[in-house]
Amino acid sequence: MSPYVLIADALVAMIWAELLEKRSVMKKMTVKRIVSSTRVFVRERITVTYRIVNESGKTIEVICIPSTGLPNASKREIKLRLEPHKPIEEVLSGQYYTRGKKRIGSATFYYEGPFGFFGIWKSCAFEEEILVFPYFEEVVFEKEVLRLLLPGRKTAYRLLEDATKVRNTREYVDEPLNRMNWKLSARYGKLMTKDFETTALGRVHLVVDMNMPEGVVVNDAWKHMRERYEEQVVSGAGSVLKELKKTGTAVRLSIIGEQIWEADYPGTEFVLYLESLVRANGVEKPTVRTAEVLTRYAHRASLDETIVFIAMHLTENEIPLLLRLRARCAKVIVWLMPYGYRPCAYHRSRSYEMPHPEAAKVLEYAKTLEENRIIVKFFLDNDALQEVIDRVP
Repeated sequence: MSPYVLIADALVAMIWAELLEKRSVMKKMTVKRIVSSTRVFVRERITVTYRIVNESGKTIEVICIPSTGLPNASKREIKLRLEPHKPIEEVLSGQYYTRGKKRIGSATFYYEGPFGFFGIWKSCAFEEEILVFPYFEEVVFEKEVLRLLLPGRKTAYRLLEDATKVRNTREYVDEPLNRMNWKLSARYGKLMTKDFETTALGRVHLVVDMNMPEGVVVNDAWKHMRERYEEQVVSGAGSVLKELKKTGTAVRLSIIGEQIWEADYPGTEFVLYLESLVRANGVEKPTVRTAEVLTRYAHRASLDETIVFIAMHLTENEIPLLLRLRARCAKVIVWLMPYGYRPCAYHRSRSYEMPHPEAAKVLEYAKTLEENRIIVKFFLDNDALQEVIDRVP
Protein backbone atom coordinates (compact mmCIF):
# COMPACT_ATOMS: atom_id res chain seq x y z
CA MET A 1 0.00 0.00 0.00
CA SER A 2 1.24 3.46 -0.87
CA PRO A 3 2.60 5.52 2.07
CA TYR A 4 0.56 8.48 0.83
CA VAL A 5 -2.61 6.50 1.29
CA LEU A 6 -1.57 5.63 4.84
CA ILE A 7 -0.81 9.26 5.57
CA ALA A 8 -4.18 10.30 4.15
CA ASP A 9 -5.99 7.64 6.19
CA ALA A 10 -4.18 8.75 9.35
CA LEU A 11 -5.06 12.39 8.64
CA VAL A 12 -8.72 11.52 8.11
CA ALA A 13 -8.73 9.50 11.32
CA MET A 14 -7.20 12.40 13.23
CA ILE A 15 -9.75 14.83 11.82
CA TRP A 16 -12.63 12.53 12.75
CA ALA A 17 -11.22 12.05 16.24
CA GLU A 18 -10.87 15.85 16.60
CA LEU A 19 -14.40 16.38 15.31
CA LEU A 20 -15.96 13.89 17.72
CA GLU A 21 -13.95 15.22 20.68
CA LYS A 22 -14.73 18.89 20.06
CA ARG A 23 -18.36 18.09 19.34
CA SER A 24 -18.60 16.42 22.76
CA VAL A 25 -16.94 19.45 24.38
CA MET A 26 -19.36 21.86 22.67
CA LYS A 27 -22.33 19.81 23.88
CA LYS A 28 -21.11 20.07 27.48
CA MET A 29 -20.66 23.84 27.30
CA THR A 30 -23.30 25.75 29.32
CA VAL A 31 -24.27 29.35 28.63
CA LYS A 32 -26.33 31.72 30.80
CA ARG A 33 -27.34 35.24 29.86
CA ILE A 34 -28.30 38.08 32.23
CA VAL A 35 -29.93 41.26 30.91
CA SER A 36 -29.57 44.42 32.99
CA SER A 37 -33.19 45.45 32.42
CA THR A 38 -36.19 44.26 30.43
CA ARG A 39 -37.78 47.73 30.45
CA VAL A 40 -35.69 50.47 28.83
CA PHE A 41 -36.15 53.74 26.96
CA VAL A 42 -35.13 54.47 23.41
CA ARG A 43 -31.34 55.03 23.14
CA GLU A 44 -30.80 53.84 26.71
CA ARG A 45 -27.80 51.51 27.01
CA ILE A 46 -28.65 47.95 27.93
CA THR A 47 -26.02 45.60 29.37
CA VAL A 48 -25.93 41.88 28.57
CA THR A 49 -23.71 39.50 30.54
CA TYR A 50 -22.82 36.00 29.32
CA ARG A 51 -21.54 33.36 31.73
CA ILE A 52 -19.95 30.45 29.89
CA VAL A 53 -18.69 27.26 31.52
CA ASN A 54 -16.86 24.36 29.85
CA GLU A 55 -18.16 21.30 31.72
CA SER A 56 -15.86 18.86 29.90
CA GLY A 57 -12.30 17.96 30.68
CA LYS A 58 -10.81 19.40 27.49
CA THR A 59 -9.78 22.96 26.59
CA ILE A 60 -11.38 24.51 23.54
CA GLU A 61 -11.06 27.81 21.70
CA VAL A 62 -14.27 29.15 20.15
CA ILE A 63 -15.59 32.32 18.55
CA CYS A 64 -18.73 33.75 20.18
CA ILE A 65 -21.23 35.85 18.23
CA PRO A 66 -23.12 37.16 21.29
CA SER A 67 -26.18 38.79 19.80
CA THR A 68 -28.13 38.90 16.57
CA GLY A 69 -30.83 41.35 17.65
CA LEU A 70 -29.10 44.05 19.72
CA PRO A 71 -28.35 47.14 17.61
CA ASN A 72 -25.06 48.95 18.10
CA ALA A 73 -23.63 46.09 20.16
CA SER A 74 -20.25 46.93 21.67
CA LYS A 75 -18.87 43.50 20.69
CA ARG A 76 -19.65 41.67 17.47
CA GLU A 77 -17.32 38.68 17.86
CA ILE A 78 -15.48 37.43 20.93
CA LYS A 79 -12.61 34.92 20.89
CA LEU A 80 -12.78 32.68 23.93
CA ARG A 81 -10.45 30.09 25.39
CA LEU A 82 -12.57 27.82 27.56
CA GLU A 83 -10.62 25.77 30.08
CA PRO A 84 -12.25 22.86 31.93
CA HIS A 85 -14.74 23.93 34.63
CA LYS A 86 -13.50 27.51 34.63
CA PRO A 87 -16.34 30.03 34.13
CA ILE A 88 -15.82 33.02 31.87
CA GLU A 89 -17.96 36.19 31.85
CA GLU A 90 -18.29 38.48 28.87
CA VAL A 91 -20.19 41.79 29.02
CA LEU A 92 -21.49 43.76 26.06
CA SER A 93 -23.89 46.65 25.67
CA GLY A 94 -26.18 48.09 23.03
CA GLN A 95 -29.21 50.28 22.52
CA TYR A 96 -32.48 50.29 20.62
CA TYR A 97 -33.53 53.20 18.43
CA THR A 98 -37.26 52.47 18.13
CA ARG A 99 -39.90 51.60 20.69
CA GLY A 100 -41.66 48.26 20.83
CA LYS A 101 -41.28 44.66 21.86
CA LYS A 102 -37.73 43.43 21.17
CA ARG A 103 -35.68 40.27 21.47
CA ILE A 104 -31.90 40.19 21.75
CA GLY A 105 -31.74 36.95 19.80
CA SER A 106 -29.66 33.82 20.16
CA ALA A 107 -25.96 33.55 20.96
CA THR A 108 -23.83 31.48 18.58
CA PHE A 109 -20.53 29.71 19.22
CA TYR A 110 -18.25 28.47 16.47
CA TYR A 111 -15.27 26.14 16.53
CA GLU A 112 -13.08 25.84 13.45
CA GLY A 113 -11.26 22.54 13.00
CA PRO A 114 -7.61 22.07 11.95
CA PHE A 115 -6.80 23.57 8.55
CA GLY A 116 -10.47 24.61 8.26
CA PHE A 117 -11.54 21.06 7.37
CA PHE A 118 -14.70 21.33 9.47
CA GLY A 119 -16.61 23.70 11.71
CA ILE A 120 -18.93 23.11 14.66
CA TRP A 121 -21.74 25.54 15.46
CA LYS A 122 -23.69 25.78 18.70
CA SER A 123 -26.68 28.11 19.01
CA CYS A 124 -28.15 29.06 22.40
CA ALA A 125 -31.67 30.46 22.30
CA PHE A 126 -32.98 32.78 25.03
CA GLU A 127 -36.55 33.97 25.58
CA GLU A 128 -36.10 37.41 27.18
CA GLU A 129 -38.61 39.98 26.01
CA ILE A 130 -37.50 43.60 26.22
CA LEU A 131 -39.97 46.48 26.08
CA VAL A 132 -38.49 49.68 24.71
CA PHE A 133 -40.40 52.83 25.71
CA PRO A 134 -40.25 56.15 23.92
CA TYR A 135 -39.58 59.29 25.93
CA PHE A 136 -42.77 60.88 27.23
CA GLU A 137 -43.12 64.63 27.43
CA GLU A 138 -44.46 66.43 30.47
CA VAL A 139 -47.76 67.95 29.37
CA VAL A 140 -50.76 69.56 31.05
CA PHE A 141 -54.07 68.08 29.92
CA GLU A 142 -57.18 69.46 31.61
CA LYS A 143 -59.65 69.20 28.77
CA GLU A 144 -61.92 66.42 30.02
CA VAL A 145 -65.43 67.18 31.27
CA LEU A 146 -65.56 66.86 35.09
CA ARG A 147 -68.78 65.16 36.09
CA LEU A 148 -67.79 62.22 38.30
CA LEU A 149 -68.81 62.76 41.92
CA LEU A 150 -65.32 62.34 43.35
CA PRO A 151 -62.93 64.90 44.88
CA GLY A 152 -60.75 66.21 42.08
CA ARG A 153 -60.31 69.46 40.15
CA LYS A 154 -62.48 72.54 40.31
CA THR A 155 -65.48 72.30 37.99
CA ALA A 156 -68.33 74.54 36.85
CA TYR A 157 -70.81 71.70 37.40
CA ARG A 158 -72.27 72.10 40.91
CA LEU A 159 -72.28 68.41 41.78
CA LEU A 160 -69.93 67.83 44.71
CA GLU A 161 -68.69 70.41 47.20
CA ASP A 162 -65.19 70.03 48.64
CA ALA A 163 -65.21 71.09 52.30
CA THR A 164 -61.43 71.63 52.21
CA LYS A 165 -61.65 74.37 49.56
CA VAL A 166 -63.50 77.55 50.58
CA ARG A 167 -64.49 79.81 47.67
CA ASN A 168 -65.78 82.79 49.68
CA THR A 169 -67.86 83.79 52.71
CA ARG A 170 -71.17 85.64 52.79
CA GLU A 171 -73.89 86.70 55.23
CA TYR A 172 -76.00 83.87 56.58
CA VAL A 173 -79.39 83.40 54.89
CA ASP A 174 -80.76 79.93 55.39
CA GLU A 175 -77.94 77.40 55.59
CA PRO A 176 -77.16 74.28 57.67
CA LEU A 177 -75.20 74.99 60.83
CA ASN A 178 -72.13 73.06 59.63
CA ARG A 179 -71.57 75.77 56.99
CA MET A 180 -71.32 78.55 59.58
CA ASN A 181 -68.00 80.40 59.88
CA TRP A 182 -68.03 81.12 63.61
CA LYS A 183 -64.76 83.09 63.72
CA LEU A 184 -65.93 85.57 61.07
CA SER A 185 -69.37 85.73 62.69
CA ALA A 186 -67.76 86.78 66.00
CA ARG A 187 -65.52 89.32 64.21
CA TYR A 188 -68.32 91.05 62.24
CA GLY A 189 -71.07 90.65 64.82
CA LYS A 190 -73.39 88.85 62.40
CA LEU A 191 -73.80 85.33 61.17
CA MET A 192 -71.49 84.41 58.27
CA THR A 193 -71.52 81.25 56.18
CA LYS A 194 -69.00 79.53 53.90
CA ASP A 195 -69.29 78.72 50.20
CA PHE A 196 -67.21 75.74 49.08
CA GLU A 197 -65.67 75.00 45.69
CA THR A 198 -67.38 72.32 43.62
CA THR A 199 -64.97 69.61 42.48
CA ALA A 200 -65.23 66.45 40.39
CA LEU A 201 -63.22 64.06 38.28
CA GLY A 202 -63.52 63.20 34.62
CA ARG A 203 -63.69 59.97 32.71
CA VAL A 204 -61.67 59.68 29.49
CA HIS A 205 -61.82 57.14 26.69
CA LEU A 206 -58.58 57.43 24.69
CA VAL A 207 -58.85 55.79 21.26
CA VAL A 208 -55.59 55.47 19.28
CA ASP A 209 -55.77 54.38 15.63
CA MET A 210 -52.35 53.09 14.45
CA ASN A 211 -53.41 51.68 11.08
CA MET A 212 -53.09 53.06 7.59
CA PRO A 213 -56.27 55.06 6.80
CA GLU A 214 -58.87 53.22 4.80
CA GLY A 215 -59.04 54.10 1.12
CA VAL A 216 -55.49 55.46 0.91
CA VAL A 217 -53.29 54.10 -1.88
CA VAL A 218 -50.38 52.50 -0.03
CA ASN A 219 -47.06 53.69 -1.43
CA ASP A 220 -43.60 54.31 -0.01
CA ALA A 221 -44.46 57.87 1.05
CA TRP A 222 -47.59 56.85 3.00
CA LYS A 223 -45.80 53.84 4.48
CA HIS A 224 -43.00 56.06 5.78
CA MET A 225 -45.55 58.55 7.18
CA ARG A 226 -47.45 55.78 8.98
CA GLU A 227 -44.29 54.36 10.57
CA ARG A 228 -43.27 57.80 11.82
CA TYR A 229 -46.81 58.50 12.99
CA GLU A 230 -46.90 55.23 14.94
CA GLU A 231 -43.75 56.11 16.85
CA GLN A 232 -44.98 59.58 17.74
CA VAL A 233 -48.59 58.68 18.52
CA VAL A 234 -47.34 56.23 21.16
CA SER A 235 -45.24 58.99 22.73
CA GLY A 236 -48.05 61.57 22.54
CA ALA A 237 -50.79 59.27 23.85
CA GLY A 238 -48.46 58.06 26.60
CA SER A 239 -47.74 61.64 27.67
CA VAL A 240 -51.46 62.40 27.97
CA LEU A 241 -52.12 59.12 29.79
CA LYS A 242 -49.38 59.79 32.31
CA GLU A 243 -50.81 63.24 33.07
CA LEU A 244 -54.38 61.94 33.43
CA LYS A 245 -53.47 59.07 35.73
CA LYS A 246 -51.39 61.40 37.90
CA THR A 247 -54.68 62.97 39.03
CA GLY A 248 -56.50 59.64 39.34
CA THR A 249 -58.69 60.21 36.29
CA ALA A 250 -60.52 57.10 35.08
CA VAL A 251 -59.12 56.23 31.65
CA ARG A 252 -60.11 53.54 29.19
CA LEU A 253 -57.50 52.97 26.51
CA SER A 254 -58.39 51.43 23.15
CA ILE A 255 -55.78 50.80 20.45
CA ILE A 256 -56.78 49.97 16.88
CA GLY A 257 -53.94 48.22 15.11
CA GLU A 258 -53.09 44.76 13.87
CA GLN A 259 -55.63 43.76 16.51
CA ILE A 260 -57.62 45.66 19.14
CA TRP A 261 -55.93 46.27 22.50
CA GLU A 262 -58.04 47.35 25.50
CA ALA A 263 -56.71 48.58 28.85
CA ASP A 264 -58.52 49.92 31.92
CA TYR A 265 -56.67 50.12 35.24
CA PRO A 266 -57.79 51.83 38.46
CA GLY A 267 -56.16 54.55 40.54
CA THR A 268 -52.97 56.22 39.40
CA GLU A 269 -51.52 53.17 37.61
CA PHE A 270 -50.12 54.25 34.24
CA VAL A 271 -47.17 51.93 33.53
CA LEU A 272 -49.45 49.11 32.40
CA TYR A 273 -51.16 51.51 29.99
CA LEU A 274 -47.78 52.45 28.56
CA GLU A 275 -46.87 48.78 28.15
CA SER A 276 -50.05 48.27 26.13
CA LEU A 277 -49.10 51.19 23.88
CA VAL A 278 -45.55 49.90 23.41
CA ARG A 279 -46.68 46.36 22.57
CA ALA A 280 -49.23 47.53 19.99
CA ASN A 281 -48.45 48.04 16.33
CA GLY A 282 -50.36 49.10 13.24
CA VAL A 283 -50.36 47.76 9.68
CA GLU A 284 -50.62 49.13 6.14
CA LYS A 285 -53.49 46.81 5.16
CA PRO A 286 -55.62 46.40 8.28
CA THR A 287 -58.23 43.71 8.75
CA VAL A 288 -59.73 45.67 11.67
CA ARG A 289 -61.79 48.59 10.35
CA THR A 290 -61.85 51.80 12.37
CA ALA A 291 -65.50 52.41 11.46
CA GLU A 292 -66.53 49.04 12.90
CA VAL A 293 -64.69 49.72 16.16
CA LEU A 294 -66.24 53.19 16.54
CA THR A 295 -69.68 51.65 15.97
CA ARG A 296 -69.16 49.38 18.98
CA TYR A 297 -67.87 52.24 21.12
CA ALA A 298 -70.93 54.38 20.29
CA HIS A 299 -73.15 51.95 22.20
CA ARG A 300 -70.89 51.98 25.26
CA ALA A 301 -70.34 55.75 25.59
CA SER A 302 -71.69 57.54 28.67
CA LEU A 303 -72.70 61.14 29.33
CA ASP A 304 -69.84 61.71 31.81
CA GLU A 305 -67.17 60.53 29.35
CA THR A 306 -64.74 62.54 27.23
CA ILE A 307 -63.59 60.70 24.09
CA VAL A 308 -60.17 61.57 22.63
CA PHE A 309 -59.72 60.02 19.18
CA ILE A 310 -56.19 60.13 17.69
CA ALA A 311 -55.73 59.09 14.07
CA MET A 312 -53.55 59.69 11.08
CA HIS A 313 -56.40 60.57 8.76
CA LEU A 314 -60.19 60.73 8.61
CA THR A 315 -62.48 59.21 5.98
CA GLU A 316 -66.13 59.86 5.30
CA ASN A 317 -66.99 56.52 6.96
CA GLU A 318 -65.93 57.81 10.39
CA ILE A 319 -67.85 61.11 10.24
CA PRO A 320 -71.38 59.82 11.08
CA LEU A 321 -69.93 57.58 13.80
CA LEU A 322 -68.16 60.48 15.47
CA LEU A 323 -71.43 62.42 15.36
CA ARG A 324 -73.19 59.49 17.00
CA LEU A 325 -70.49 59.36 19.69
CA ARG A 326 -70.92 63.08 20.37
CA ALA A 327 -74.64 62.56 20.96
CA ARG A 328 -73.89 59.93 23.61
CA CYS A 329 -70.98 61.43 25.54
CA ALA A 330 -69.91 64.72 27.16
CA LYS A 331 -67.18 65.74 24.72
CA VAL A 332 -65.33 64.46 21.65
CA ILE A 333 -61.80 65.59 20.75
CA VAL A 334 -60.25 64.47 17.46
CA TRP A 335 -56.52 64.79 16.84
CA LEU A 336 -55.16 64.21 13.34
CA MET A 337 -51.38 63.93 13.05
CA PRO A 338 -50.27 62.60 9.65
CA TYR A 339 -46.89 64.33 10.03
CA GLY A 340 -46.36 63.68 13.73
CA TYR A 341 -45.42 66.65 15.90
CA ARG A 342 -42.39 68.60 17.03
CA PRO A 343 -40.74 67.38 20.27
CA CYS A 344 -40.78 70.06 22.96
CA ALA A 345 -36.96 70.01 23.16
CA TYR A 346 -36.70 71.27 19.57
CA HIS A 347 -37.24 74.87 18.50
CA ARG A 348 -39.71 75.76 15.78
CA SER A 349 -38.02 75.75 12.38
CA ARG A 350 -38.88 76.14 8.73
CA SER A 351 -41.00 73.27 7.48
CA TYR A 352 -40.56 71.67 4.06
CA GLU A 353 -43.37 69.15 4.50
CA MET A 354 -45.75 69.16 1.52
CA PRO A 355 -49.45 68.71 2.40
CA HIS A 356 -50.84 65.52 0.90
CA PRO A 357 -53.87 65.84 -1.44
CA GLU A 358 -56.18 64.09 1.03
CA ALA A 359 -55.60 66.90 3.59
CA ALA A 360 -58.13 69.14 1.82
CA LYS A 361 -60.82 66.50 2.33
CA VAL A 362 -59.90 66.21 6.00
CA LEU A 363 -60.34 69.97 6.46
CA GLU A 364 -63.81 69.74 4.92
CA TYR A 365 -64.69 66.92 7.30
CA ALA A 366 -63.35 69.01 10.20
CA LYS A 367 -65.76 71.84 9.38
CA THR A 368 -68.70 69.44 9.49
CA LEU A 369 -67.59 68.01 12.82
CA GLU A 370 -66.96 71.39 14.42
CA GLU A 371 -70.44 72.53 13.41
CA ASN A 372 -71.69 69.64 15.55
CA ARG A 373 -69.54 70.59 18.57
CA ILE A 374 -66.79 68.06 17.91
CA ILE A 375 -63.33 69.54 18.48
CA VAL A 376 -60.92 68.72 15.63
CA LYS A 377 -57.24 69.68 15.76
CA PHE A 378 -54.85 69.04 12.86
CA PHE A 379 -51.18 68.59 13.80
CA LEU A 380 -48.53 70.06 11.55
CA ASP A 381 -44.96 68.83 11.78
CA ASN A 382 -43.94 72.15 13.39
CA ASP A 383 -46.57 71.97 16.14
CA ALA A 384 -45.60 70.87 19.64
CA LEU A 385 -47.91 68.53 21.54
CA GLN A 386 -48.61 71.02 24.35
CA GLU A 387 -49.36 73.76 21.82
CA VAL A 388 -52.13 71.69 20.25
CA ILE A 389 -53.49 70.67 23.67
CA ASP A 390 -53.71 74.36 24.62
CA ARG A 391 -55.85 75.06 21.52
CA VAL A 392 -58.52 72.63 22.73
CA PRO A 393 -61.31 74.57 24.47
